[in-house]
Amino acid sequence: MSRAQKIGSVSSESVKKHTGNDWDVWIKILNKRSYQTFSHQQLVQVLKTEFKLTPWWQQIVARSYQIAIGARVPNQTLKGTYTTTATKSLKIPVKEVYKFLLSIEGQNIWLKPLYPVKIAATQSFECEGGIFGEFRTVTANKKLRLTWINEDWPQKSTVQINLYLKPEKKTMIVIDHVDLPTLKAKTLMHARWRKAVDELLVALS
Repeated sequence: MSRAQKIGSVSSESVKKHTGNDWDVWIKILNKRSYQTFSHQQLVQVLKTEFKLTPWWQQIVARSYQIAIGARVPNQTLKGTYTTTATKSLKIPVKEVYKFLLSIEGQNIWLKPLYPVKIAATQSFECEGGIFGEFRTVTANKKLRLTWINEDWPQKSTVQINLYLKPEKKTMIVIDHVDLPTLKAKTLMHARWRKAVDELLVALS
């Protein structure tokens, strides 16, 4: 049985199914060729030209290998920032979920603004703890995208909420928070968005 059952969010079984090698084999192959010092871009090029992997698996294998050898940590981007995702399946049509997200009750669950916000592109908001930002994209029944600025962080980050229609009129809500400056910030925001989707499920049930 493979020792590395999962790297990041990708199982050894899955990578073997799509590339022919499990994680232990990939790590052994790439270590043997002394690719430990290669950049992500260099690894991707090797996986493309020498191993003929598809673009998706070029990225997955390169990133996972760097995680395995300690060159990167899970959820860290090439810019050195972090990302986190929270998802939830809701037994409610997309239109109803979107309408609730824009409502004051919904805002108080996921955004927690200091004052009610009319959610629209270029509309600003402010939350407790020195957090503020601006809605950049508002696409009815599909997407909300907003800048998220924390006074304690060195740069702004971005939150994107996507709604996906699922069978039987269900909705998948996906909250992505990218460009988080530290692992601590990633952990903090993962807990916040995880709690938000759980509370949305309860409120909409």
